[in-house]
Amino acid sequence: MLRGDRVLMKIVGYHPLNPGTKSPRTILLTLALFDTRIGRLYALANRIFMTARCTRAASAIASRLFANPESKT
Repeated sequence: MLRGDRVLMKIVGYHPLNPGTKSPRTILLTLALFDTRIGRLYALANRIFMTARCTRAASAIASRLFANPESKT
């Protein structure tokens, strides 16, 4: 495939009635990778786990940058 022959679509679903513990989360995210020349689906990925990790990492970095250095918790 040539550069620009693929498109990645991010699909986000918001479901406020989902409890988020052992059943589906409130925010569900799916990624779909397509070949733009023929429309073939190449990949489909559920991003719940990856999104949670990214959110956790961003929170840790923000805490290091903005928290009072003398804070204990």
